[in-house]
Order: sequence, then structure tokens, then C-alpha cells
Amino acid sequence: MCYHKEEKMSAKDLLKKFKKEFPQEAEFIPREEVNGFNHEKSPIITNAQPDLIQLYHWGLLPDWAKDTKIQNKTLNAKFETIHEKPSFKNYTDNRCLVPATGLFEWIHKGKVAEKNLIKVNNQPIFSLAGLWNVCPHPLTGEPYASFTCVTFDGFVAILKDDNAWLENGELIIDEAITFTPLVNPQLDLFEDFEG
Repeated sequence: MCYHKEEKMSAKDLLKKFKKEFPQEAEFIPREEVNGFNHEKSPIITNAQPDLIQLYHWGLLPDWAKDTKIQNKTLNAKFETIHEKPSFKNYTDNRCLVPATGLFEWIHKGKVAEKNLIKVNNQPIFSLAGLWNVCPHPLTGEPYASFTCVTFDGFVAILKDDNAWLENGELIIDEAITFTPLVNPQLDLFEDFEG
């Protein structure tokens, strides 16, 4: 599962890597760590507008949601069950790329968790598989753009072939990842992230 990611790329880095337009370029701020539970905007590329980099909120908001609380449970979508789960089944054709420079995972060792940074070998920026939606915000009625990261076999889906995912939903995963321990084992601080 993925709840924290690294976005240490600049808008220029994104433009160079993906060769897309980025109308919200001035709004994008590189960050060492993005906490999904804050539902901040992150750059994505949708299959509906594949020539644009856009900023969407992390945590997919379904059309039927009465409030935004569900977003804490929709940061990730299991590829194995996206066609069945009410939060995702209507959005399986809404595929997107979620650029990142790293992911943070906690390796649990008993009651402690060790924070690790995951990178893809030889790829300063890589793409995660995602799903997206734009619907009226349940409180304001304004258009609200959101996304979720797709996981496969319990791990976030890091794409080897961006086009296959955007075009036909074929999940070709890049396994050239490295784990780098960042800190000493922590207290129970991260135990509840599985939700």
C-alpha cells in the first residue's frame, strides 16, 4: 500500500520527462514527502487528456460520496478487486499516471516500523498506476478532481509501460526497485496506516 510519496521533481523535470503541457505549472511545488491523508494536489496524467499534466487530490472521491471522509480509504485501489469495489468499479476506465521520485513504506518488525524510501533504478521520475475521477464536491458543488494509486499483490504498481496502462489498462509493472532505509526503527507511530 502507498500512503506517502516523494515528489522531489520540478515542473521543468515533469515537462522534460513526459513532454506534455502543464497548465498548472505555477501551482506545483516539489515536496520531500507527500502525505496522502492530507489529500493535497499531486500531478497526474489522465487517459482522457493524455497531453496534459494536471493537479488532482490524492484519495479518489466517488460521485456518490456524501462527504470527503471516504478519501482516507481510497488512497489506494487493489488491482485484483477494482472491478468489484463500489468506490472504484465505475472508474476502471479512468486510468492515470501518477509521477513520483520515490515512495515511502514502513517495514514492520514486531511493534516497530522502519521507514524506507523506494526508488526505481535509473529512473529519477517514475509512474504509478492510478484511477481518477472528477465530480461535484459533496459540500461545495464545485468540480473536484481526485485520484487513487493502484496496487498489485499488496504493493503499489510502479509502471514499466506508461502507454499500456493509459491505453488499455494493461498493468506492466517495473520491478527494478530499491529499498533504502531512512531512519532507525520508530515507535508505534505508523502502525495504523493499514486502516
